[in-house]
Amino acid sequence: MNDYHAFCQIGGIHQAHSYSAIGYIANYDLPASNRLFAGDFIYPSDIYAFLPGANLADYAASAKRVAAVLNDASTVYGGHGCDRLPTVDLPVLHRAEVAALEKGLALAAAGDWRDGTGWYPREFVVNERVKLLAKYPWMRP
Repeated sequence: MNDYHAFCQIGGIHQAHSYSAIGYIANYDLPASNRLFAGDFIYPSDIYAFLPGANLADYAASAKRVAAVLNDASTVYGGHGCDRLPTVDLPVLHRAEVAALEKGLALAAAGDWRDGTGWYPREFVVNERVKLLAKYPWMRP
């Protein structure tokens, strides 16, 4: 697994850092503010998990670990979203959406292409705000 997950303290703030082969970093300000700065890890839009180097199993394992450190009061800030003007704002998500992403990734990684829709990339609905776009199983590393 090309994945790294660690907890550290920076300037008195306890943080969890998660790095993955698909190129994201997520920073979680643990006890102080209960916030996850997710970057491209999760955001309310189509998540491009079909790009070169993407590994659905690694991504699902990371989502499971990140969901485990969150609680129902956690606030997750995505790096970007696809809001329409004039409502563009910092995307806010929650633990339930991270847990739903993990389930969607696990389903897509399981390899039954019939669970998705569309031609290419296959679309897996995570929830009403998040959709996972993935390769067919025979196209994955």
